[in-house]
Amino acid sequence: MKEQELFFKNLMEIRNYWIRVASENSDKKTNKELLEETVDGVVHSILVMFDGGDKLKDSFSLDLINSEKKESLKDGKALHEEYFSYLENNK
Repeated sequence: MKEQELFFKNLMEIRNYWIRVASENSDKKTNKELLEETVDGVVHSILVMFDGGDKLKDSFSLDLINSEKKESLKDGKALHEEYFSYLENNK
């Protein structure tokens, strides 16, 4: 399936980018800071992909669906923005 291959390729690019960022900053930050930045960056990048904010949108669009209700979790919102708001409000 072409879409699955493009999806996995995009995930690999996100992974490789954040590995590079983490390795470049490994001597400048504590382990906790480095892990928080890296994990938050990966989650943000994946949510941007679902929001249609990266190059994958040129091939097809993604959505997160509640399979029981058959409803999108996006609900007209930017998941990557909602995620960081959630983090701020739940620390």
